[in-house]
Amino acid sequence: MTRIPSPPAPGDAADRGGRRRTIAVRLVLGPCLGGGAAALLAWDHVAHHRLGMTLLIAAATGFALRELAALARGRGFHVSGGLAVPLAVLLILSQAANRFRVFGAAGLQPIDDLLGILDAQAGPLLLWCAAGVALLAGLVLAPGRRTPADLGMTALGVLYVWGPMALFFELMPRYRPDEAGTAVVWILVASNKVSDSAAYLAGTFFGRHPMAPRVSPKKTWEGAVVGLVAGSAAGVGAMALAMPAGWVPGAGAVVFSSLCAAAGQLGDLAESAVKRWADVKDSAFLLPQFGGVLDMIDGFLVSVPVAYLFLRCGGEAWLFAGVP
Repeated sequence: MTRIPSPPAPGDAADRGGRRRTIAVRLVLGPCLGGGAAALLAWDHVAHHRLGMTLLIAAATGFALRELAALARGRGFHVSGGLAVPLAVLLILSQAANRFRVFGAAGLQPIDDLLGILDAQAGPLLLWCAAGVALLAGLVLAPGRRTPADLGMTALGVLYVWGPMALFFELMPRYRPDEAGTAVVWILVASNKVSDSAAYLAGTFFGRHPMAPRVSPKKTWEGAVVGLVAGSAAGVGAMALAMPAGWVPGAGAVVFSSLCAAAGQLGDLAESAVKRWADVKDSAFLLPQFGGVLDMIDGFLVSVPVAYLFLRCGGEAWLFAGVP
């Protein structure tokens, strides 16, 4: 007797359909968002300012903090998003204005003058002091509505997102303000985003061995390896494009790109642990099926500090070997 195969369960079909839609959305939005970010960085490179990078980092920081605050609220914490988001964005803008005079370079000098009140050294301290006073005032004036744990979670969220994103501004001026400094940012963006997309696609189609089942069951070792290789290659290619014609990336570029790609995957795992703690699938608010802004920058929250330490500890000479 011929056995008639049973039809697939409705839930399985719906899951496969949802996965196909998610892949389609990522394949379309991924290059668009990555291309938009690259266009802003290219604009900075051509116009000899860093306004595009500043606006990109400020917007990403603000939206990511908003999503993180929502995740914490789901766990019962009353995070002050109305204070955390403006604080982080203002810290980013004041740092850029004092470090690079970004608005003045783009013909917006009054904004630089206004933000210049918060100088590079004392400005962040003043903003943190003001935020601390506001949080404590809320704790005293509205007893029972906020707890010390809520205040701690608010501060932790700002540090988790703002700290690494602010380090972007410390990479270029400290390590070559010319094409070489720009190349560092290109490597970070290319290695992180290509590694993330390649790991997702490889893990979806032929991933077999879970990498961290308790944190993110769908992440696989196969996807991690493919993502590492693809991200490293993309970082080296991005550096070759950003550097003067005729310069060939060496071993330092390969190692640096590989470190950025690997650190980006660790950042992705860390953010997956946060989502697991919050008991949500993703943090998306603006971009459903794409994971949200926090998902898009999670790799940078680890790879940017790693890149800074690599360059700070002597990697600059190795990375830029042969650069005139």
